[in-house]
Amino acid sequence: MPTDSILNYLCVPRKALQMDESGLEWKPFTNRRCPEGITELVPWPEFSYDHIIQEYGSVLNTQFEYPEDAFAAHQHTVFPHKESLSFGLEMALVFYLKYAFQETFKQLGPELSERDLVSLCLEAGYRAEPIKTYRPDFAFMASPLKGELVKGASGPNRLPGGLKSSVKWKSSWGSSEAEEMEKRFYLLELARIHLYMERCGTRYGFILTDQELVAIKRDDTSGRLALSEAIPLTSGGTGKISVALALWYLGMLAAKSDWKIEA
Repeated sequence: MPTDSILNYLCVPRKALQMDESGLEWKPFTNRRCPEGITELVPWPEFSYDHIIQEYGSVLNTQFEYPEDAFAAHQHTVFPHKESLSFGLEMALVFYLKYAFQETFKQLGPELSERDLVSLCLEAGYRAEPIKTYRPDFAFMASPLKGELVKGASGPNRLPGGLKSSVKWKSSWGSSEAEEMEKRFYLLELARIHLYMERCGTRYGFILTDQELVAIKRDDTSGRLALSEAIPLTSGGTGKISVALALWYLGMLAAKSDWKIEA
């Protein structure tokens, strides 16, 4: 089996994804919900490659073996619609990341309690404990076995994530130059993830599209959200943060005991 460091494994650049929009039917904008609950949007500059290396450089530079087919799903590139995009990214990221998490928690071993961490497993959102009628696309849950990822595990979702086609959400739509409808869609998706975070009582969340990832943090229940810089799906390589590394770090943040915010 191939051998590399966890860091290099996570930082392999992805190929650009292609959305086949031939069967995509645009519907009139009928959602009248307001982005309630969000009071302020601020940058999250600490969510960076340098900060990740400073905190977890030693474990990330650990060498480990991984299956040769780990990159096969990770590099799949064409998805015809949102459903297959969801399945494809679930296969690519869940399958791909599980080896990095497994090795991370294995290496940390007895340090887990010292670092105030628990082992996590990454699954599709429906595997987590239900939150009324809401279901995020991804879920990070405490693993029932130390250092192992157990398929089919269920528990509170510590890190709810939303998947969206880049046709319907872009981080650039939050800029002052964006059109009003784009700004509206931008805030509505943030409001959806914020609602998931509130329902799950979590501190962290994220939005993932076929083009980019944005990490989200809240420190209290005031509605103030901190957003990371958008990370392109094709980002990676030496000294650069990738989407896989960003999700790994979000998972490590969610593994801490302060993941939950009491209402």
